[in-house]
Amino acid sequence: MLFGAVACESSRIYVILLYHSSIMLVSFKYHTLNTFKLLIISALLFVCLECLADICSKFQLKANVMEEKVRKEIEALKSLTLLAAKITLTLEDVSLLYGFSKSTIYKLTSAKAIPHYRRGKVLFFDKAELDHEQRNAELTQ
Repeated sequence: MLFGAVACESSRIYVILLYHSSIMLVSFKYHTLNTFKLLIISALLFVCLECLADICSKFQLKANVMEEKVRKEIEALKSLTLLAAKITLTLEDVSLLYGFSKSTIYKLTSAKAIPHYRRGKVLFFDKAELDHEQRNAELTQ
């Protein structure tokens, strides 16, 4: 990674470059500055600014990723909070609340291992009955 800085003194201009762990210091007297030296200084400053812009964009990207993760966690907490207040649950609700996959829930309902209700092709579950079944299962283990 390349970093740089320019400092001015009364009669000199200093260009300081830091590349990984190497440091380079270039010093010019004002009266010896010609177009070529000014071009080099400008190019070095441009490279330094590009590196800083790249670093800032990487930090911004990390901040955006973290913000999105936090937003998803908040949404998950909201949905779980709302699920806890529900009385009748859908298949997706049971999957989220109890941690079973949908295929496992289908297998349990076809084996009549958990209480459920069917309206057409849609499954519904009574939360109180599922909690009761879960407590009974924990007591028998």
